[in-house]
Amino acid sequence: MNTPRTILLSVRPKWAELILAGRKTIEYRRRLPAGCCQNIRWAWLYETKPVGRIVARLTVRVWAGDVFDEQAGCLSRAEYDAYFRGAEFAYGIRIEWVDRLATPIALEDIGLSRAPQSWRYLPQEAGLRLILGAVFKGKGNLRYKLCRHCFGELPLEAAE
Repeated sequence: MNTPRTILLSVRPKWAELILAGRKTIEYRRRLPAGCCQNIRWAWLYETKPVGRIVARLTVRVWAGDVFDEQAGCLSRAEYDAYFRGAEFAYGIRIEWVDRLATPIALEDIGLSRAPQSWRYLPQEAGLRLILGAVFKGKGNLRYKLCRHCFGELPLEAAE
């Protein structure tokens, strides 16, 4: 059984704005690792420069094949075909839920030195730092149940 993984997804500002507004619900990618389609459930949205910060947490579903959807992907068929020309596979990342962060997070704050070109798996420690920094901050007394498979054991002080 594959444990769900979390990815950091780099997106240009134009597309990030559409995702945050709820208009773009499919993000296209030419490359993802083999066998990952059933393995990715969550993503952190990194808006590239000039913003250069993680701006949202996403619940996603990934699949391969003809993933074209003009309205959900905010691309025409010609733009889609041009983007995937020469690619072995077309991948779609369906964005099912968006949680915009009140305060965007710098990569350095989670221990990363640079953004991925397209995406990368998020190391467990970086994912935990994001959860602790973004989810628990400013949420009052709300408690969140976190998947131990994805985020490991929480420090006792974080769970209280």
